[in-house]
Amino acid sequence: MTTDLTRRIQQSYQEVADACGIENARHQSFASANDAILLEKVLKNVESEGGRVLDLGCCGYPWVTNFLRNEGYEVVGTDVYKPTWYDKDLVGKLGVPLVAYDGHDLPFKAGSFDLVLMFGVLEHVGVWKTSEEKYRECNPEVTKHRRDVLDEVQRVLSDEGVLYITKFPNTHGRDKYLSKMINGDIGHLNSERARPEYLRDLIGESFEIRSFFADGLLPHRIPFDLPFSSVPNTYSKVDKLLSNAPLLKEFAQNYCVIATPR
Repeated sequence: MTTDLTRRIQQSYQEVADACGIENARHQSFASANDAILLEKVLKNVESEGGRVLDLGCCGYPWVTNFLRNEGYEVVGTDVYKPTWYDKDLVGKLGVPLVAYDGHDLPFKAGSFDLVLMFGVLEHVGVWKTSEEKYRECNPEVTKHRRDVLDEVQRVLSDEGVLYITKFPNTHGRDKYLSKMINGDIGHLNSERARPEYLRDLIGESFEIRSFFADGLLPHRIPFDLPFSSVPNTYSKVDKLLSNAPLLKEFAQNYCVIATPR
């Protein structure tokens, strides 16, 4: 199933790239295969027929929003960042609902969604204004902002809804060491890294954690593409296996969480 899902993701991502007039970096086989494995986990929890999804933090390019729409979900994308989709008229070109919000109060009624997806988003919450700093330990002000956002997510989720958070960076992830060795830098601009205990405590205040797993021990952004989707899918599956191995998960790049409202 994952191989076919990868192809559908690639097609949906290409539609967004064409609408924006950009080169589609996320069309690479390895990147799409990794996204397929991540998305496959949560799509099992929400039926596409009648499934209401909020893609929270879809940023300037609604890659996943468009994919979910193509899969038959009733999906809305929202973010504090709106110039790209306004300038490119993505709502008109793609027919995907995109809504800007203030970063605090989600403009939706209580219980509006069966799934809220934060695909590489939570680590950016509360740190946007200090983007010149590339690495910080989590601080109380940032943590409070994240808790407020998660409270809003809990409000707009249905009682049986699902929250899916992906790609929250690990303080000791491989990228920290590789980036520092290569250019003296610790990458992932506009984000904070944390240990798994921080993420568990943060999410656990409002949600029951159903699944907590690591991702990204192996790099997913490589400088070439492969035409055979079975290869990157196998690669991504091996990555998930290694990322969650007891002796290796300490150095996985990201953490992912599936949770339900308390």
